[in-house]
Amino acid sequence: MKTIPYAIISLLILISCEVSFVYAQVPSSPLSRNELVPPFALIATPQSPSPGQKVTGTTQATSFDVQRAQYTWIVDGEPRPDISGPGRNSYIFTAAEVGSTKHIDVQVEPMNGRAVTASLIVYTIDIAMTWTADTYTPKWYKGKALPIPQSLIHVAAIPTIIIEGITIPADKLIYTWEQNGERVLYGVGKQIFEFQEPEQAWDTPTIVLTLEDRERRIQKEARVMIVSQIPQAVIYQSFPLGGIEFRRGTSAFFPVPPGIFDVQIEPFFFNKQSKHDFSYEWLVQGNPISGSPKNPFLLTLDTQQQSLSDVSIYATVQDQVKKTDLYLPAASSFVTIPIRK
Repeated sequence: MKTIPYAIISLLILISCEVSFVYAQVPSSPLSRNELVPPFALIATPQSPSPGQKVTGTTQATSFDVQRAQYTWIVDGEPRPDISGPGRNSYIFTAAEVGSTKHIDVQVEPMNGRAVTASLIVYTIDIAMTWTADTYTPKWYKGKALPIPQSLIHVAAIPTIIIEGITIPADKLIYTWEQNGERVLYGVGKQIFEFQEPEQAWDTPTIVLTLEDRERRIQKEARVMIVSQIPQAVIYQSFPLGGIEFRRGTSAFFPVPPGIFDVQIEPFFFNKQSKHDFSYEWLVQGNPISGSPKNPFLLTLDTQQQSLSDVSIYATVQDQVKKTDLYLPAASSFVTIPIRK
């Protein structure tokens, strides 16, 4: 059984959308320049939904009571008497597949005043967020490289935008990246954002992407929080011809006959790219011992002359950091190997 370390990252990818406004003029006194609310608006929340997401179209007004007005809704060109009537100022639907649209029209008759109308087109889009961490893993490792404090992270946005049957290329969209509420990257085609994990593992940054097209027909937010892990190390049995036996690590050692055998410690998720960038310490039966001079992560043991029922091995991997670095990542592994008589 493969006994490589696994860590579970909770990736909170929250999709939220800002609100779009469509205004209609009403017969009322002009708004002052200090007023931010339009006299009449039809809004969709979220503005650019993902497939299967609930969308609410709502009217808002500052010049009349929306609950006392008469509403007539038309959806995709079809009158909808089932959702029309007095005080019915909202319409809820479920977004269909990517590329689908919903055309919403509403006519409002206030109790006092002339009727106003507004229209809105809601486009269903999708955006996936993925990330990679520049941390060390063995070449044979098939899992995901996980971040630790001070790791370099690459976050990539993969949008699927189809408007009126035309796919909008990702490099034509406008990307706004924020880290902890501060805009750090903005521009057309900026699909990839890089940042460094904080020094403290509990100080998880919030990365927010706002995606728009040039005409602002769509606008969508995606959030990701990437939690730092801790580096790990695992002791494996190693063979001169076959190399490391990654299916037998830590607690999965089979009994070995008396004689010479090799073990090897593998680091995971350090901010390095080579095993030679670490320092290694070995303890066998509680006594310090040196690994191979050329490959200090490799240890050769000879139990032929010893009457032992098992051998306990403890190894530590330490990042060889500069003196200015405050975070000193290290990981240890312990194994007891039975000796077959």
